[in-house]
Amino acid sequence: MRQFLKYNKMKFKSLFAFLALAATVVSCGKKEASVSEKLVGNWTGTNNIEITITDSTGNTVIQEISAPIDFEYLADSTFTALITINESITFKFGGIAEVTDSLVKFTGTYTANSIMDMTGDLVYNEDKTVAISYRAHNPEGNVIISGKAAVNPKQ
Repeated sequence: MRQFLKYNKMKFKSLFAFLALAATVVSCGKKEASVSEKLVGNWTGTNNIEITITDSTGNTVIQEISAPIDFEYLADSTFTALITINESITFKFGGIAEVTDSLVKFTGTYTANSIMDMTGDLVYNEDKTVAISYRAHNPEGNVIISGKAAVNPKQ
């Protein structure tokens, strides 16, 4: 009888070990990367910019520009971008992103003729592109720069 109980006890332990191993294997499925992980890398695309200037008399002039953008997002949630208007004019911006689930908001600085504070957001799309939307403001110069860019992973 003792031998029978000992044998069944071994069977039970073996069965328990097998079930534990099976549960571990099943739970090892591929985990989807977070939005922040998906954004890491170099991106390139087109940036549509609207520059609004209000002069001292209250007249407003709006200029629209479309230009190439190179965007880099790092693992520490910092980013930089370079917008090439022409051979001699480039705009730059950079800052830090705050990631909450799928929502990515950012703050930083925008450098054109002067340094401006900026805010914006990033959206990682299902087609693996990123939409960038931002607004920079220089209250002393009465300048507002708004931009929307669509970027793809740089090859």
